[in-house]
Amino acid sequence: MLAGADDEVFHAREYTAAFGKAAAHVPVKIVPGVGHIGLTLDAPAIATIIGCVKP
Repeated sequence: MLAGADDEVFHAREYTAAFGKAAAHVPVKIVPGVGHIGLTLDAPAIATIIGCVKP
């Protein structure tokens, strides 16, 4: 799960705890300084996405 730390739509910082309560192992990466739309538009966020999926 990738999310921007400044997401205006979701409470991204709560994802880790929420998945933990559901007993689901879901890695969560919070990208600092990025909002909801910026996660797919900002160069630092795109670099983080590539780093997470590139072998």
